Amino acid sequence: MSWQPEAGDALGGDQELPLELATQIDSVCDEIESLLQRGQQPAVEDYLSRVPPKGHARLLRETVQLLLTYCPPSGLTDTQGRLDSPTVAQAAIVDATGQIGNYELLEQVGAGGMGVVYRARQRGLNRVVAIKLLPTERLTHDSRMREKLLARFHREATATAQLHHPHIVAIHEVGEDQGRPFYAMQFVDGVTLGQRVSARNLTPTDAARYLATVARAVYALHAAGILHRDLKPNNILIESESDRAMVADFGLAKLVTEQDDVTRTGEFFGTPAYMAPEQITSAARAGSPADVYSLGATLYHALTGRPPFVDASTAGVLHQVLNSAPVPPRAINPSVPRDLESICLKCLEKEPHRRYPSALALAEDLERYLAGLPVLARPIRMAGRLARWSRRNPIPAALLTMVAVSLLGGAAISTALWLRASSEARQKQLALDESLRNQAAQCRTQAAVAAGPALALPYLAQAIELTAGEPRSNRLDRVRFADAEARVGDLRYLGFHGAGVDSLDYDSASRRLLSASDDGTARLWSLDSSRPPIVMNHGASALAAFASPGVVVTAGQDRALKFWDANSGQPIRQQQHTGRLSSFTVYPPAEFIAVVSDYKTICIGRIDSSDWLYQLPHDESVSELQFVNEHTLVSRSGRRLLVWDLPGQSVTREFSHANQFGSFGLTADGEYLLAGSSDGTVFLWELATGKQIFQETMPASSRALKVAMRPDGKLAATGHDDGAVHLWSVPAGEKVATFQVPRSVTRLLFSPDGRRLAATNNDRQLFLWDVATRALIGGPYPHGGTPNVMAFVGADAVATGAGADDRAVRIWQAPAPIKKAWKGTNSQPGIFHADPRREHFLCGNPSGDLRMLRVSGTPAVTLRHNSSIVAAAFGADDDTVFSATQKGLLARWRLSTKKKVWERPRADTIIDLVALAGDRLACATDQCLLLCDAANGKILYEQKWETADRPHLAALAGGAALAVAQGKSCRILRPSAEGWTTANSLTLDAAATSLSAADGNAVAIRLLTEDLLVWRIDTNQVTRRSENRIGPVVRLSPDAERLLVGLNDGGAMLFPTIPDGAPIVLPIAAPLVTADFCAEHGTLLTLAENGAISQWDALTGEAIWSRTLPGVKLAGGFLCAGGDAVLVIDDKSGTYRWSLPPAHGAQSQIADRGALASAHRYSASQGLVPYSAEELEAIWKRNKTGVKQP
Repeated sequence: MSWQPEAGDALGGDQELPLELATQIDSVCDEIESLLQRGQQPAVEDYLSRVPPKGHARLLRETVQLLLTYCPPSGLTDTQGRLDSPTVAQAAIVDATGQIGNYELLEQVGAGGMGVVYRARQRGLNRVVAIKLLPTERLTHDSRMREKLLARFHREATATAQLHHPHIVAIHEVGEDQGRPFYAMQFVDGVTLGQRVSARNLTPTDAARYLATVARAVYALHAAGILHRDLKPNNILIESESDRAMVADFGLAKLVTEQDDVTRTGEFFGTPAYMAPEQITSAARAGSPADVYSLGATLYHALTGRPPFVDASTAGVLHQVLNSAPVPPRAINPSVPRDLESICLKCLEKEPHRRYPSALALAEDLERYLAGLPVLARPIRMAGRLARWSRRNPIPAALLTMVAVSLLGGAAISTALWLRASSEARQKQLALDESLRNQAAQCRTQAAVAAGPALALPYLAQAIELTAGEPRSNRLDRVRFADAEARVGDLRYLGFHGAGVDSLDYDSASRRLLSASDDGTARLWSLDSSRPPIVMNHGASALAAFASPGVVVTAGQDRALKFWDANSGQPIRQQQHTGRLSSFTVYPPAEFIAVVSDYKTICIGRIDSSDWLYQLPHDESVSELQFVNEHTLVSRSGRRLLVWDLPGQSVTREFSHANQFGSFGLTADGEYLLAGSSDGTVFLWELATGKQIFQETMPASSRALKVAMRPDGKLAATGHDDGAVHLWSVPAGEKVATFQVPRSVTRLLFSPDGRRLAATNNDRQLFLWDVATRALIGGPYPHGGTPNVMAFVGADAVATGAGADDRAVRIWQAPAPIKKAWKGTNSQPGIFHADPRREHFLCGNPSGDLRMLRVSGTPAVTLRHNSSIVAAAFGADDDTVFSATQKGLLARWRLSTKKKVWERPRADTIIDLVALAGDRLACATDQCLLLCDAANGKILYEQKWETADRPHLAALAGGAALAVAQGKSCRILRPSAEGWTTANSLTLDAAATSLSAADGNAVAIRLLTEDLLVWRIDTNQVTRRSENRIGPVVRLSPDAERLLVGLNDGGAMLFPTIPDGAPIVLPIAAPLVTADFCAEHGTLLTLAENGAISQWDALTGEAIWSRTLPGVKLAGGFLCAGGDAVLVIDDKSGTYRWSLPPAHGAQSQIADRGALASAHRYSASQGLVPYSAEELEAIWKRNKTGVKQP
């Protein structure tokens, strides 16, 4: 492999810089501006060297703006030589010891800004791989940044490793050896695209073919939530043996959902000559359109031999990227076809929405070019160039317009305008339609990589608006929206406070939720009615809790403790305290209340009394209190946890640490005390004896901020600064699971029954896990502000109260799992067959039971046989079923009576049955093909097989014909009075192993050689496909335009059946079980061995929705009539059915539902923008019924 990865930097997003550094940058900018004003040219790199790396991004942006103001592009110089090399820091080589992990390092083959690459040999498997190490100099940052860099390295490598794509370099392992992180990847023996271009042996057609392949691979990355961010010729490998292009070097890749703290430090990510404009101005906001731009820049280089922008300086290149149009490729290389030039320039548009909406759209346009079809990209005509020049140069443009108007005669202008009016109107409408389609596709791409289904909703609502004029696309977008809503679960807004919500408490007996806010009120919300809440006006910022049945207590910063009647909201009594109340807790069994004030005294009393039973003086501020029982209390203050004996009013035990405790938790019986500290240490003590059960110190970047104990005391949870949530067994102290969320964990809470764990983070999200399965069952649930508090209001429902920039009280109900519609028989289904109308299906098992079930859900009809069912088929009417058993018994049944109409024993082995028109039945055995009279079972014709190969049957044209593939032949037969009439035949190169038929005009045949043939019967045209990983699942779409092929090692490919049509790779992580096309809506259903069930747009390969049945082994499935419902069966004959109809309602209602679920709106220029609390409240008030109620 001769790949030399090169470093690249992104010009990081804006950040809050220290005052001293910001002042230093301003001073340097003043010097640069002074030089420019005197007509002198600054050496940019010299000025960069005077500022710490943290300020490079800010300084470079300011400098570029100054250069744009004072200099033309040719006036920019500095000492940078290579413009496709690192912007600032050169990559350092990592010293290697000759081995790392289980790999022997053979030679270094490349080095870049995010890694050094070695050719290596994996011991045991004895295979050659490529090893990528994170370079040493990248690990010499401050410790916190080092941990974040390592965490990102692992996340991105792990995410990429989960992809299985023939055109993405595979990652085999992610690990760390002696503190050096690495990943092992596929070793590609070949050259880079850049080397092919330099060798001058690349034609425009080759360039288009390579880039079409790469664009589809990049689309798969985007669909998996990964941005590459450094696409360029040297990061595309061409394998020597297969000549296939592969995407490599994910050292700068970014998970779309992660908040990239490394980018925000001001480091640069990307290679200037191939970077999109938005990558320069704000790398944190650069999304998938930036990768599309880089693909266009790579195509430009492949066509012309140089990047789109060339200058002696980095700053000069950046200036051109931001401000100049690229030289058309044909001006450099006249052999470039015009269509290919148009495709290239469309990718290089400055504004993201003017580019292709996705990498998939780019791939498809390149494939249109390769197939000789018209492309969607149109050349920019003179008028377009003039308009863009006018936008960049408004004053000269205005002057030229005035001159032109004065020179031209009015009549001539009018005539020209009149002649062009009709044509321009048509062109404008076509351009508008294409723009709307592109914007909708871009919204779908962003929805696919959004951080959870809730944040996908605004994108999908926008797509629904954009496709209003295209019924099919609009319907599929509405299905996507309905799916995202279903995956969010049920959301209920109870209402809004006037300020941030500070406390929540739930009373399960009365099913009421209590909230308190900085607006000075506490509110009681009934979950069983829509009545307004009971409002208790404390008069100052307060906390609230249920004190006892029927009594609410509020503690405020006005030093008052107030008690209220929970049924009327009227005050009962008030108790004044000596200081401001900062915290309190209640102990309902003894009706105790404990209060802390800024006077550092803990006061304990009874809820029904104004007198304090105990007063516990404290020498420092108390942050948290919890009752163990009516005699014992635990308090947290700074570095100490104190256990108090209440009757004795004394400390009985103290637990201390060198660093502050972040929080603590108690088991319900008070046996164990769990605590986490700011240095990342987790402690568990036995409360009664003070014995330390375990102590675990996490990395410095993983401070233990929050802890929680499961009520049964057998499990503990800790939440950390790096977003990790660890589960620990108690008392063993073993880490049993780890969850990861973006950003720091701010709250942790077990459900009362201990089956669920909820967490919030400072990225305004809520997460809900199933503790037993470790699966995320709810979330991430976004908020408009940070969720301050949460409370379980049921097994799978969590209430949240958010801060001042949100103010809402919500209840999130996790989506219900897909349940069985019919119970199984605990036996593997031998056959699974749906009727042509998709309203009924048959399921047979080895015990001899053949069940007919209706999709509508009516009870099953069971037909009992004396041996295993091997084949079954529906007759022409809904009351007829044919069956065949392992013992050779062929029979016709009447479903209404569950009785046989006739039966015919066979000595040979029956393999398949197909019901045909004219009351005929085709039966394939291991010896012959039979044509039977379906009315009485009489054999009309028998034809012996010429070979012992297994036969394959498929009905054509509604049963008017039969396709038969057996051995090396495929025939189209029509039943007649004399037997079979051969309508057409095809000789095969090898034996057929599967057969799939379209609606009367084509069949797809899989051969033993793993070749695929599509035979169009009417024209006798045969299209051949050759792949070396073809699995047993092959399906032809009803219109014969698409061919689905499952791959042995996972995933699937969707081929257009035109010759040389490029395949669409469907990113499926496991081999297929089955697949099914829906002719009515042009969709495709796939079922995979890992339980994944997905629906796709059969025309574009875009995902519509996906579900996974964890732990379920799928056996079959299909799309029901209408295409809105799905029915699948598992290996125990259990049957699942669920419906996903399109989202109904006007577009404005759909947009409101998306807004309330996501707390964000869509902006074409900014992506998702949070709503203000006032905006959210207004949407809620005008559309209260637009959100599903639990």
